[in-house]
Amino acid sequence: MENEAVTYRLSSIDQSLIRAYVRYALCFPCKGEEEGVQERVGKSLRENVKRAVTYMPILAGGVYDLDVEAEGESSGDDYDDEDSDSEEEGDGYSHVDEPKGKVDSGEQRGRAEARVTHAQVNDFEPTIKVLSDEEFPHTYEELSKAKMPANVLINEALTPLPDSPSNEDSSAPAFAVQANFIEGGVIVCFYVHHSVADLKGLAEVIRIMSGVLPKVKVPETLQEDAKHQAHLRDRLSGSRGVKANLNEHPEYDVAIRKSLAPSKGTSRVLTFSREMLDGTKEMVRERFHFEHDEPGVHLSGFDCLAAILWKAITRARWPTNLNMNGLRSRIFIPVDMAKRMEQELPDDFHGNSVLFGCVDDPVSHLIAPFGVGTLSGIARRIREATSSMTDAKARSAIAIINEAEDVKTLNHPNIDFSTDVFITNWANLPVGDETTLGLGLGEPEWTRKVSRNQSAYGCVLLPLKDDPKVWEVMVSLTDEAMERLLGDVGLAPFVLHVA
Repeated sequence: MENEAVTYRLSSIDQSLIRAYVRYALCFPCKGEEEGVQERVGKSLRENVKRAVTYMPILAGGVYDLDVEAEGESSGDDYDDEDSDSEEEGDGYSHVDEPKGKVDSGEQRGRAEARVTHAQVNDFEPTIKVLSDEEFPHTYEELSKAKMPANVLINEALTPLPDSPSNEDSSAPAFAVQANFIEGGVIVCFYVHHSVADLKGLAEVIRIMSGVLPKVKVPETLQEDAKHQAHLRDRLSGSRGVKANLNEHPEYDVAIRKSLAPSKGTSRVLTFSREMLDGTKEMVRERFHFEHDEPGVHLSGFDCLAAILWKAITRARWPTNLNMNGLRSRIFIPVDMAKRMEQELPDDFHGNSVLFGCVDDPVSHLIAPFGVGTLSGIARRIREATSSMTDAKARSAIAIINEAEDVKTLNHPNIDFSTDVFITNWANLPVGDETTLGLGLGEPEWTRKVSRNQSAYGCVLLPLKDDPKVWEVMVSLTDEAMERLLGDVGLAPFVLHVA
C-alpha cells in the first residue's frame, strides 16, 4: 500500500496552465559561524516542510502527462469515486456537470494528472546545501547591501529543479524546497508545479511552515483528500452551458500566436515608492472626475502601477524613432476567480483559479510622455478589465479549454512578446511573521524570483510590504530595452532604486 499511487484529478484551468514551476525565494541573514546554526535551521526546515506536506499531500507526488490511449484508465489505487456525480456531503454544489467537449469524449490530448503515494508523503524532504564560492561567489552581506539584485538569483546552484519539466519526461515533481547556505545567510527556494497549485497554494505552504495553521483538519487518508480536492477542482472544469468566446479570452487564440519570447535578456528589481503611487492614484481619480463630471471610478494602487509599467515597458521596447505601423499592445492582468464564482471556492481549495483580464492600446499612445491624462485612461481601462471578470467569463474560458483538441496548445498563451505585457502578481503572498518558515531566524529580509535561466520577458510584482512602504517589481527585458527603461526620465520619479 505504501507505494500504490492515489490520483488527484486536475481541473480544466489546472490543465490549461503552462507546465512550469512557480519559483520563489526567501532570503534570511544567518550567521553560519555560530555553532550548530546550520544544523538547527536544517532540522527546523525538515520538520516544517513535513508539516506542510501533511496538510497538502498532493505536493509530495508528481504530475503525469497522459496520452489519448491512457485517458480514463486507472493509474493506481485511485480513490473510490463511484459517487463523484453526486453532491459531496456538506458541499451544497452539484457535481453533475454538462458535457465537456473533447474532455468527456476522451479525445482531448495533452492532459495531466497528479499522483502521490503514502511513501512519498512519509519520505518527503527538502534539499539542504552549503554552497561553495565556486558555485555561488557572493556573500549575503554583499547581496543585501546591493538590495538583493535580481540577476544574482538566476543560478542553477540555488535551484532544486529545472524551471520547467522536460517535454520528454512523462512525470515531474509537484513540489521541491532547497535551502542554500552561503556566507552570512540562507536562501530558501520553493518550486511548485503550476498544474498542481497557484500562489494561494504556495502561500498556504509558507504560512503552515511558519506556524500559521489552517482551520481545516489534516486529511485522514490520501484517498479522502484526493476525493475532496477533486470535487473542489471540478467546480472549475465545467462550462455550465456558457459558450466558448475567444473574443473574451484572446490569450487562448492559438491560431494567431505571433512571436516567440526573446532568448537573451536581463532582469532588474525596481523599487517603487508607494507614496508616489498613492499620490498618482488620487490625481488620476480627480482627473477622471473633472473630465467626466461624475465620481471617479474606484482605482487601486495595482491599477496605477500596472498602467505605469505598461507605459514604461512599451516605451523601452519602442523608441520614438521606430515606425509603429498601427501596432497595438496588450496587457494581461491576473485575476483570482476563487471568490468571484457564483459559489465561492473555500479556503482549502489548493488548485488554480487565476484567469487573465486583457486590455489593448495603440503603441503610439503608450509611448507618449508620462502624464496624469494618459495614465488616467490606461488605469481606468485596467480596472474595468479586472472588474469584468465574472463567473460567466470563467465558464467561457473553461469551454475553450474543454473544446481544445490538445490542451497543451493552451499552455503557452497567445502573446506577442515584442509588444504585449504580461503581469505576474505576487503582491498577496505572505509577509512578516507569516514568512519565518519556523527557522528561528525571524522574517526574511528579501523575497525574490529564482531561476536557472535568464529571461528577456516578464514583469513580477513582488509581495507588498508595509515597512518600508515600497513595492518591488522584477522586470525582465532585452539588454537594449532595459537600458532605455532605466534611463526613462518619465519613469524615474516613481522609482526609488534599482537592484
